[in-house]
Amino acid sequence: RVHLSSELDIESYFLALKKLRGVEVQEEEPDFDGILAVANETGNQTLRGNISLIRLDLKVFFGEWKEAAEMLNSAGDDVQDALLASFSGIRWTILEALFLSRQLASARIFSHPSSGGEGRTRQCKREDDTAEKNGFLQDQALSNELASLYFESIGDTTQKSVHRENAIRCYSEWGATAKVEQLRNLT
Repeated sequence: RVHLSSELDIESYFLALKKLRGVEVQEEEPDFDGILAVANETGNQTLRGNISLIRLDLKVFFGEWKEAAEMLNSAGDDVQDALLASFSGIRWTILEALFLSRQLASARIFSHPSSGGEGRTRQCKREDDTAEKNGFLQDQALSNELASLYFESIGDTTQKSVHRENAIRCYSEWGATAKVEQLRNLT
């Protein structure tokens, strides 16, 4: 029983990797619903919680915010138990704080009448430089993606394209081909 649980826990991470790479799950392979059914049958709350967290992470990663919020509300104790049982909660908190701080910084820059967008451009450049210096591909990709959205919002299509292509390059190097396809479909 413990062996099966561990195997399914590992399998759930393989499923997440397939989703990131845009690889379809074969019929004979277990999927999230199948693993969740086994977790329910065996009463394994940790596995149930981990499945919920992985699905939630994927929704957030692909920018499916409404679905992520609905999933978080409907998952209830499963997610809370998983957060307490592992260090995934720390990761989620850091990602959420990073996202919210970037939103707040953007709001401040957008609302400042004299900024003209130059402050946001400098901030994007600093984020890109820091991520590149430290080799954080996912941070490089995210900062370029956010920069492209900013430049799109102010109508600067040249900078939007440059940052979108940089985001695609970083996501490609990281191996997140499904995210690459999502970005390519936006243009």
